[in-house]
Amino acid sequence: MYYEEKDAPCLCRTSNLNEDLGQIEYIFSDKTGTLTRNEMEFRKCAINGKVYGFGTTEIGEAAMKAAASSGQVVNNSDGEEDASHLANIEEAQYEIDRRIHFDDPRLLARLNSMDAKDEDDKVLINEFLTLLSVCHTVIPEVKEGQLCYQAASPDEGALVSAARCLGYKFNRQLPGGKIEVLVRGNPVEYEILGVNEFNSTRKRMSVICRCPDGSVTLYCKGADNIIFERLLPTIEKRTTDKLTGQLETFGSEGLRTLVLAKRVLSPSEFADWKAKFDEASTSLTDREEKLMDIAEEIEKDMELVGATAIEDKLQAGVPDAIANLASGGLKIWVLTGDKQETAINIGYACNLLNNNMEKMIINEDDPAAAESIINQQLAALSEHRGKTLEHLSLIIDGPTLTKISEEDDCRAEDRKIKPKLLELAKMCKAVVACRVSPSQKAEIVSLVKNGVKPEPLTLSIGDGANDVTMIQTAHVGIGISGNEGMQAVNNSDYAIAQFRYLERLLLVHGRNNYKRAARAINYIFYKNVMNTLVLFLFCFFNGFSGSSLYESLTSAAYNVVWTSLPVIVLGIIDKDVSPKHALESPLLYKVGQWKLDFSVPLFVKWVFNALIHACIIYFFSMFIFNTSAISSAMTGNGLYIFGTMTYASVVITVNYKIALETFSFTLAMHIVTWGSILVFLLVVVVYSVLPISNDFAYIGVVLMTLGGFWMAIILVPVTACLIDYTHNYIKQAYFPDPQNIVRERAMKRKERKFVDGDTPRSSFKVVASTKDFSSATPHIASTIGGRRATLEHHTGFDYSHPERSTSFDPDAEKRHSGTPSVI
Repeated sequence: MYYEEKDAPCLCRTSNLNEDLGQIEYIFSDKTGTLTRNEMEFRKCAINGKVYGFGTTEIGEAAMKAAASSGQVVNNSDGEEDASHLANIEEAQYEIDRRIHFDDPRLLARLNSMDAKDEDDKVLINEFLTLLSVCHTVIPEVKEGQLCYQAASPDEGALVSAARCLGYKFNRQLPGGKIEVLVRGNPVEYEILGVNEFNSTRKRMSVICRCPDGSVTLYCKGADNIIFERLLPTIEKRTTDKLTGQLETFGSEGLRTLVLAKRVLSPSEFADWKAKFDEASTSLTDREEKLMDIAEEIEKDMELVGATAIEDKLQAGVPDAIANLASGGLKIWVLTGDKQETAINIGYACNLLNNNMEKMIINEDDPAAAESIINQQLAALSEHRGKTLEHLSLIIDGPTLTKISEEDDCRAEDRKIKPKLLELAKMCKAVVACRVSPSQKAEIVSLVKNGVKPEPLTLSIGDGANDVTMIQTAHVGIGISGNEGMQAVNNSDYAIAQFRYLERLLLVHGRNNYKRAARAINYIFYKNVMNTLVLFLFCFFNGFSGSSLYESLTSAAYNVVWTSLPVIVLGIIDKDVSPKHALESPLLYKVGQWKLDFSVPLFVKWVFNALIHACIIYFFSMFIFNTSAISSAMTGNGLYIFGTMTYASVVITVNYKIALETFSFTLAMHIVTWGSILVFLLVVVVYSVLPISNDFAYIGVVLMTLGGFWMAIILVPVTACLIDYTHNYIKQAYFPDPQNIVRERAMKRKERKFVDGDTPRSSFKVVASTKDFSSATPHIASTIGGRRATLEHHTGFDYSHPERSTSFDPDAEKRHSGTPSVI
């Protein structure tokens, strides 16, 4: 889990949750910067009803494959594109930047056209590129002779860089609040008069500037639904409808979209606004709220300029990681601010959704309509209540959740909609929540955390400051470390550099930590209960006289010396299967989810085992003591002779027991297990010859010379553990656990390289078929096919999360390598 490119290891910021990593049931993930690289690239745009930009994205390809397999025909063309337009990058960009894959020469051709029919396009393209080069908070820097941009978000950096490639280069900042833009090499100055900054509530930003012709213009960019509400009423509906369709096409390709608009302000209107803006800017109370109100006054009656589409590619290994985590029984919910179309297609691209899944889409402005859909789904799925259906997914948007929350505030507890929604979501293998705000992400996590019974362990993973509340709300918070600050990391329990490392963190480290801790705790109870029961039996048969069976100092060292080191080693390094096989068999993770290694029945089993061992040790030791020469070896010291012999059997038995419970018997385990026994015997001898305890004098020396003592400490522990060995053999041979099957397969592979028919990542199939380990998931009832879950084409703001960070690791093939992880 070490990301070499960024020199970023996995950081463990807490030691209290390591076992919880092996019992996670729900994963809540942000999208941008978490599932994607957060490396934005300008790919397409829409200006004056025309789409510029060729090709598609890997997310778009996944969407087309999904549509093709379901018999749908996908056409992402605007009707104008054909092969004759394809050209090299030199014809499509004014200032060549090989990192930007915009290769459509039509945009520059129309911008430079002298044909009258292209005049409208030319004017709007000029406004479009001017807006990109002016409406931002980017800071230009010169590094090693090259102009670089420091942007608050990757989106802004991508848009300013795109304008630069197309001939509108944001060159430098000038004194007096001015900036210089090189328009095809010619310097043009703009005076920045005010900036209404972006936040997740406004979902837009705007800049007011004085243009070279002296006019004062407001340039604005933001979410399509937000901008559409603030356009001039005189704009024709067909214009916005056409742009909406183009935005939906962009969304189907997984592109992040922005709508651009402008407004020319009169001198008096600007003067009035400026006075209010300056007053709000210097306010000492409620400054942010006042600035938002002032911005609201001026951002209205705008003219439509166009729209941008930016690609953010998936990180390496994300689809495999999500598929493997889902196979391990984890329910994955993606919570994103993207529009519905984008979110769905990213779900296909990252293997969260597939063509076999029935998608339930809840996208309603009326909470009553949303409740009606939920009730219909619950009625159709009534026979599957309490089950997780592998072929069912839910897509819901933020505005619908807002309406539901508002409606629930006015309802009695037994009539609320959210519990019904949660009941429906619990039956879904995957959930996608789109167009959600940071606060809604935390609310969704809290809803699952507090609403599902019994309470499941939840995990949230994100990369930006807007994910902090979500990360803090879940039981376990994972921060993605990257390029844009450390807010998520600083508020997380664990930090990783790539989402794909989550697979190893949970399926390997989390599972191992859970199993180690569970066995260590059960064993600690076992060894203490057994020792106590031996003393109880002694007290019972001697009339509770109060005599001590063990010598006090040797007894005090029971948990400190004789039995401490083996359980420590077991709790740190023991593992039942190798990391490779844990990743190949993700169903093994369900052991932790179902609490199979740490439960009341299992605890009772360990206590019963301790009772059996205590009885065997006490009565067998008593029998050997009474039928051998030990009882007459030292007249007057028979109690400590019998006690030391019994105590030795206890110490040896508990060390034998942990040897049977250990899966990977390393050199360290050999040393501490057998070393503890040898040290005990040595200390008993040495301690007995020291002038410390007269009652214990030379007892150890004499015992070592008696055959009955050696017979006792050999036969009694072996007899006690023979029961465990027989039980383990029968269980593994006839009633194998999943890990037993995987271990056996691993041994066969090691002996014969591969068993005939074995292929990587197939172990989980054997597990499932051997022990009903993954209960058969019923298919969705045929009645669901006719339910009303209509898809209303709404679009959302993809620019809503500026605090993003992650990096792309091209070495995807190393994700299951044997290289030791840094954790």
